[in-house]
Amino acid sequence: MARHALNMVLAYVLEGGLLLSGCAGLRTLADSQNTAQINLQGVWNGMSVNDCSPVQVEPARCRAVQRISFTMLRQDERSWGFYRCAPGTTPCYNMVNRGEIKYLELTGRMLWFRVMRDDHSSCLFDTIPATDRMRGKFWCFNGSALIERGFFQVDRAY
Repeated sequence: MARHALNMVLAYVLEGGLLLSGCAGLRTLADSQNTAQINLQGVWNGMSVNDCSPVQVEPARCRAVQRISFTMLRQDERSWGFYRCAPGTTPCYNMVNRGEIKYLELTGRMLWFRVMRDDHSSCLFDTIPATDRMRGKFWCFNGSALIERGFFQVDRAY
C-alpha cells in the first residue's frame, strides 16, 4: 500500500511539474543554437503520465505512470530509433513494451515524433527539446481512435 501511495505522489508531482514547467526557465537548444545543430542522438530515459480524459478508452488508466525510453539514432540524414516501455503504476498499454520511432520532424522549435508500437498502435510526441531533457505531451492511437494521452519527460542518459 505504501508503494502505491508513493507511486501516486510521484505521478502527481511529475504531472504537476510538466503542467507548470511550460517553457519557463527551460533554455532550449533552439534558443542557443541553429536548429540544424540539435543533437537528439542517444538514449533518453524517463516516464509518461496519462491524463484523465473523458475520451480515454480505459478510464482505469487515469494517471497511469509508465517508465519510457527512446534510443534516437541518425544515419544518412535520416533520424530514427527505438521506444521502450516498462510498467510504473500500471502495465504499458495493451502490454506492449516496444516500438520504433518512424517519423521525426523539427518545425521551428517544436519537435514532433511518432512511435509505431508492436501492436500496430502509434503514439505522437511533441516537445521543445533541450540539451539533456525533453518534456511534452503525447497522444496514442489505435487506427484513428485516440486511446491515451498525457505528458512525458525524459532525460538524456548518454
